[in-house]
Amino acid sequence: MTYYKEFENCNLCEWKCGINRYEEVGVCGVSGIPIVASSTLHPAPPSSYDAFLSGCNFRCLFCQNFSISTYPEGRYYREFEGYYEPYEWVKKAVNELNSKQAEWIRADRLFFTGGEPTIFLPWIEDVVREAKKIKKDIKMNFDTNGFMTLDSLKRIIKISTSITFDIKAFSDEVFRQLTGAFPAPVLRNAEYLIKNSAEKIWEIRVMIIPEIHNNE
Repeated sequence: MTYYKEFENCNLCEWKCGINRYEEVGVCGVSGIPIVASSTLHPAPPSSYDAFLSGCNFRCLFCQNFSISTYPEGRYYREFEGYYEPYEWVKKAVNELNSKQAEWIRADRLFFTGGEPTIFLPWIEDVVREAKKIKKDIKMNFDTNGFMTLDSLKRIIKISTSITFDIKAFSDEVFRQLTGAFPAPVLRNAEYLIKNSAEKIWEIRVMIIPEIHNNE
């Protein structure tokens, strides 16, 4: 199993827990062992081969992947795939992207989502490096809630072909109520992304919930 020294003092996201994730867990609720909930071809744009990674640094009231984001505490409806060495997951992903099914849906990239993939950024960086050994021009989409440090965002931009970025709310009060976090880092990161790497933005999604977001 690959050991990531960065997880000994984790500051990947804006919570900056600074803990050793091999001994305890921070806000994200998961250790330094990346657990893949599921891997699958997915037609939703961008069409891709997706890794749903466990754990999240938000606790959204409306989470559509609750069984994944709250791992291992949440109740989940299926067995998770578990840990992969980066080269193992790459082999599986590249085989799928070369399949007839991938051709049918025009899947052309890796896609990391969750949960929140930022909390396993060092593993994703290794996966991308391994993938480029097989296919130098392979594409990668990073799907995020935007609650990472600026340093982490810069690393994400460096390895990504495209980025899908969520903004759950704009006001501090609504954002905290919906996610348990605060919006300033997300808005800062959205601005940085737009100003510095707009060409990598696949979409910025803004959540709209009737009555809750009426005054946003």
